[in-house]
Amino acid sequence: MAKLYDLTVTCRSKNAGPFMCTMDLFFDNVEVYNKVKASNIFTKVFVADLYEMPLKNVYGVFYVDDCMAIKISLYKEYIVGDYNNRDVFNCMQHIPLYDIEIAL
Repeated sequence: MAKLYDLTVTCRSKNAGPFMCTMDLFFDNVEVYNKVKASNIFTKVFVADLYEMPLKNVYGVFYVDDCMAIKISLYKEYIVGDYNNRDVFNCMQHIPLYDIEIAL
């Protein structure tokens, strides 16, 4: 087992417009990327549970084989500019992904 943070070269989150947040997981090893992809751990249900949000708020999980990346897109709970928005740039939303364990 390995933690996702140790398997990626970049793990980040950012705004994807005023209504969405996206998280990017980049790998530099094709074998590791393929094993993480084959694990099928990243589903909409898994992401919704991890972020304690309704399933409808998970826009999708996308695999980008050309650059060995996984992209997770979420609808924001609070849009940019909303008084309740605590992370305006969505730069810390990827943190819950760090400790996910993947069997290699």
